Amino acid sequence: MSAHHLNISSRKATLWALGLGLTGLMLNCFLPIELYYRVSLLFGSILPLVALGLLGAPFGMLAGLIAAAGTLLLWQQPLPFLALSLELVAVALLTRRGMRLTQAVMLYWLLAGIPIILLSYLYLLNTGVQTALVFALKFGLNGAFNAQISALIILGVRYYCFRSTGAPEHRISFVEALTLLVTAAVYIPPMIMLLLGLRGAEHHHQATLHRTASQVTEATQLLLGDWLQSRLHSINTVAREVALPLVDSPETRQLMTLVKQSD
Repeated sequence: MSAHHLNISSRKATLWALGLGLTGLMLNCFLPIELYYRVSLLFGSILPLVALGLLGAPFGMLAGLIAAAGTLLLWQQPLPFLALSLELVAVALLTRRGMRLTQAVMLYWLLAGIPIILLSYLYLLNTGVQTALVFALKFGLNGAFNAQISALIILGVRYYCFRSTGAPEHRISFVEALTLLVTAAVYIPPMIMLLLGLRGAEHHHQATLHRTASQVTEATQLLLGDWLQSRLHSINTVAREVALPLVDSPETRQLMTLVKQSD
């Protein structure tokens, strides 16, 4: 998508960038979609990419830094913040060279973002290869998904501006719109199906764990009850064995006789 920035003042663009960045920060902090055990989709980079496409590189990078700070609050780790911040810088450089936004985002994650996350999890966090690969691929797919949504938003804003003002810089070519819509139609539905599938698998696994825990609790209660019953039976048996000799002893009989005579 070629760059056609909105014709607004730098002050308004800065305010828009701050607002979009803060909104992205809130999305990262409070609206992550957990897929499976701390593997979450983040949507905070959507709005900075929109700022990059509509306002320009400086404002997009400003919004991106603010939004990426939400990952520091969410996970207390600098690696996601570093990867998401570098994304805006790389995409800004690539789009200046004429590359489309979605292509620039995918190229960044393929060549830089995924390797950074993978190596960081392997050698800095000392996680297993499978765990590091899952997190790295998740960030790449998440970034590509956010780029598709951002491109659709930019397309809608440009269409609205063209209908409102008729400015030729906001005109959208048929090939550009068709390419973006076809790409989104191919990419977004599988991502949504993957999201629903992983959420369903997580719920099923949680239900299985809950069922297993209930069965273990019931079995423990039964075993504990049987053990207590057997111990009580043993105690009663010992008590009877101790009490009977005392009752039948001569001293006890003599004492009982004295009690009856006194009565």
